[in-house]
Amino acid sequence: LLQALMEHSGEEVDREELFKKVWETDYTGDTRTLDVHISWLRKAIEPDPTKPKFLRTIRGVGYRLDV
Repeated sequence: LLQALMEHSGEEVDREELFKKVWETDYTGDTRTLDVHISWLRKAIEPDPTKPKFLRTIRGVGYRLDV
């Protein structure tokens, strides 16, 4: 997941693309898998995971890694 985000550092990456790259699936239905993994990643890289500076949520799109 981190690698997929780093490949597009500073760019918005939509949820569907992350599912395809990380889990090799097109299924993005009723699942919290990505959200849970993003939470774990934030805990590992953010000074304060409740106020992310590096791994940002882009509402309605996906995520952006700013490094």
